[in-house]
Amino acid sequence: MPALVLGLLVFFLNGSLLIVALRLVPSGDSEAAPETAVIVAAVMSAVASATGGALAVRDDDAYRRRLYRLADRRRRALPPGPSSPGTVFMQLD
Repeated sequence: MPALVLGLLVFFLNGSLLIVALRLVPSGDSEAAPETAVIVAAVMSAVASATGGALAVRDDDAYRRRLYRLADRRRRALPPGPSSPGTVFMQLD
């Protein structure tokens, strides 16, 4: 969940910076629409993701780091077990 929030925050900041830049840079059109910033931010995010994925395809260390991160997330997600020994009941029919 934090990764999603961080991704959306970066997307929002990227779009905000783009709309500010589009309004500050003098061009024939003096007003930039917010839709333009959203589209440009989406394209930039897609290109950055594709570039990162393409660069990591042949990188074994990147794959290994990803597996370590996933394993660490799973380990942290599990609640700790009881610290005292338990009782096992077995019924044979």
